Amino acid sequence: MSAARLVAIPDTEGDLVDLLEGLEEVLLSLLPAEGDGEDWEPAPGPLGDGSALEALQRVESEVRASERAPVVQPLAPDGRFELIPLRFVRLDPADLATVAGALAELGRATLPAGDELVAEVLSSRAAGGRHPGDRPRPVAELVAGFARAHGLLDLAPDVDTELLAGRLEGRQGRVVLSESEHEAYRRLTERTLAMFHTGDPLARFLYRG
Repeated sequence: MSAARLVAIPDTEGDLVDLLEGLEEVLLSLLPAEGDGEDWEPAPGPLGDGSALEALQRVESEVRASERAPVVQPLAPDGRFELIPLRFVRLDPADLATVAGALAELGRATLPAGDELVAEVLSSRAAGGRHPGDRPRPVAELVAGFARAHGLLDLAPDVDTELLAGRLEGRQGRVVLSESEHEAYRRLTERTLAMFHTGDPLARFLYRG
């Protein structure tokens, strides 16, 4: 395992884990099932050799563990406004890179000359959804959701991440941020809004008030 990367994960109310689980189901569907014969044509790259699935499952394990742990409630410097909580995990950059390679293959499968097996699995997932009542959606939207989840976990750590981890990680209850810590929080979550929420105005309201 290479040096772990410190990652800040804002509370997404289960959306992040749901996307990771959806990607896991796609990767599972691309592996040979019992009874597949020698004529089985594996999916390209890390999709077909199981490495992407293994890397994703290690990432998922860390994310789920962080969500089970108690989380501190950060407050703005006024001591009243409740900010979206942050969780901190340490992920293997090699695992993130492997998952990125798998996502690149999924993206290529959405093109006219893409791999037929991958395209078929994606079309089935996009049409059926994962939960009762899920609407059918374009394949490109499905893959974009997976990419948003990976992008959130792959945001490069910076001094803001380290500062907030030092202030919030391992604590419980309510913590009032200083002015400088609050500015770090705003900068960090601005990247989250751009990557995971793609500028959604409701998400911006929840983060900013």
